[in-house]
Amino acid sequence: MRAERAVHRFRSEGAKGLLAGLRPSFARPEGDGVCPTLRRPPPLDTEIRPLRLPFFPKPLVSIVIVIQGEGGTAFACIEGIANHSAGIPIEVLAVCDNPKESVFSALSLVEHLILLGNEGGSNYNSSRNRGMTAASGDYILFLHDDCLVTEGWLKSLLGVFDAFDNVGAVGAKFVSPQGLLQQAGATLWADGTGTDLGQGQEPSRPEFNYVKDVDYCSGACILFPRPLLIAIGGFDEGYASAAEADKDICLAVRAQGRRVIYQPKAEVFHYQSTWPDLPPPNQAAQMLDAGFFANKWQAELNHMPVRGESPVQGSHQETMPRILWIEACLLTPDQDSGSLRTERLLRLLLQMRCQVSFIADNMEFDWCYVQRLQQVGVEVLYSPHVHSVWEHLAAQGGPYDLIVLSRHYIAIKYVDAIRRLAPKTKILFDTVDLHYLRLNRQTELDGNRQVRRLAKAAYRDEIYIIRTCDLTLVVSGAEKALLAQETPQAQVMVLSNVHDPVPWVAPLSGRRDILFVGGFQHPPNLDAIKWYGHEIWPQVKRELPEARTLVIGSKMPEEFRRMGEALGLDMVGYVPDLDPYLNGCRLSISPLRFGAGVKGKVNQSMSYGLPVVATSPSIEGMGLEPGRDILVADDADSFATSLVRLYRDDPLWERLSQGGLANVEERFSSRVARQALEEIFKRLGLWV
Repeated sequence: MRAERAVHRFRSEGAKGLLAGLRPSFARPEGDGVCPTLRRPPPLDTEIRPLRLPFFPKPLVSIVIVIQGEGGTAFACIEGIANHSAGIPIEVLAVCDNPKESVFSALSLVEHLILLGNEGGSNYNSSRNRGMTAASGDYILFLHDDCLVTEGWLKSLLGVFDAFDNVGAVGAKFVSPQGLLQQAGATLWADGTGTDLGQGQEPSRPEFNYVKDVDYCSGACILFPRPLLIAIGGFDEGYASAAEADKDICLAVRAQGRRVIYQPKAEVFHYQSTWPDLPPPNQAAQMLDAGFFANKWQAELNHMPVRGESPVQGSHQETMPRILWIEACLLTPDQDSGSLRTERLLRLLLQMRCQVSFIADNMEFDWCYVQRLQQVGVEVLYSPHVHSVWEHLAAQGGPYDLIVLSRHYIAIKYVDAIRRLAPKTKILFDTVDLHYLRLNRQTELDGNRQVRRLAKAAYRDEIYIIRTCDLTLVVSGAEKALLAQETPQAQVMVLSNVHDPVPWVAPLSGRRDILFVGGFQHPPNLDAIKWYGHEIWPQVKRELPEARTLVIGSKMPEEFRRMGEALGLDMVGYVPDLDPYLNGCRLSISPLRFGAGVKGKVNQSMSYGLPVVATSPSIEGMGLEPGRDILVADDADSFATSLVRLYRDDPLWERLSQGGLANVEERFSSRVARQALEEIFKRLGLWV
């Protein structure tokens, strides 16, 4: 198997791709995320022995299997379900058409299996409908008996219904026993024929590993909500074969205004060539099925592309804007505010029906963070299939409608090349914050000559990029006004942080402690905690001996842990989930003495109804009114006094909590960001 895949990679990617594939490319995932290249197909046949399926009086999912192969094949399929569906209430129904004695013998050993016949049924599709009729779950999943499921398959399929709107069917990724793709969803053409996406390709390729809308999915493993399936009448028994009926039912789902979605995390090994006793396909029946399908759906097929004239991406996706987002590194939204903002913008773009690809300049990644993007619908480009941003721009830059360059030190590397390689593509520069402004403010504070030189270089690069790109994004009106003076001809718009107020604020009673959140790779946060720890915290501690200051952030230096011990600060470091702290602390602080942009730590606290004490640099461009939305103090004594006052004053706490929530809703909510994105698209002349 490994030799076959090596030959395939050499043929498709050449010697460079083959050598790259020999190097370790993927971080071993945590949790239930599994890199496709780490999976190995299990044997189809297994020892037949007593097997106990779980029993649930009210199953969530009914799994319907039509038995066509041998007893050992069916038993292996059912055993895989038993082994890899833990925690999900299921029932398994096996529909048998005149089965052999060996099949009955094997299946009789499976406790809680619902064994059905299909008396009077005419074909495979009638057997599937027989199982549908007998099913009692909220969802019905159809599975071929020659499929072996893998860990997390069913949870992943169900998760699509929670994560996306208007979902009508979810299909799996099918992998052959040789480890190559059989299908990653499928596309339809105007003549009614279809193409299995990814057939014969490497399962680990980026284009086959993100959740996306497709025209149809194979019925070998596909999940439907039971009410929808009943409403459309199940599978059309007018088809003799399963393949045309699979296309038919997916179009029926879409005719109901529902989406058909491909879920790559639901990886299934499909042994379709291992049924030795099945008769060969009847070509005449297949032709009749194809003609029946084309006639039935002619009106819908008229909107599909002609075979060969469009890329195989799914016909309904052809008119969507294609966007490439280039960042410095992989997004880590649980570690820094910039990543969180970008991830939420990508989600909004997907809601606007854009096709979004993401690539990190450093080409490094952690598989769990990759899957976080893939599972919301972003195509993440990674090695060894893409070796660099340069390579991708040279090979694939032209078809993008929009390329977003995030941060000036990334944009300066690629902006001129994009103009040459993709002259029709619009270029958007996302500043994240104006780096030259932040560095200038740092030099005003500490007089560092090296930082002053960096500020001059950042100014030169940022102004050049702003003048070169079609449109520039800043996060506050203050930065927009500044650029209007520096480069008045440039097109600049505000697109700030994205935070939605929580629907319920944890009550003040029971709250305690002071919270600081900020990544320690960011120099303003390092300075802020040193200033707070040495000059503010000792005053607060004298007044509030019962209170603690919890300092949370990724990449905390060891010297800060030692400083925390010396000063009595709780240096918590990185935490995967901030909710307990945002819901449990009494107030939040932002003692930044320099910086630029809008501060995510302030937005995030306010979105939870957690009041904030901050410095003036912390609230620039946020439209906050001191005393109504926030308390502001710029020297150590005033900061400490404000903090103690807010800690003790319950009515003030309630007023600031409500004011902060209102500010977030008015200026930083998803609704506001969506409106800004729509205006950006209009200015750039892109279809939404």
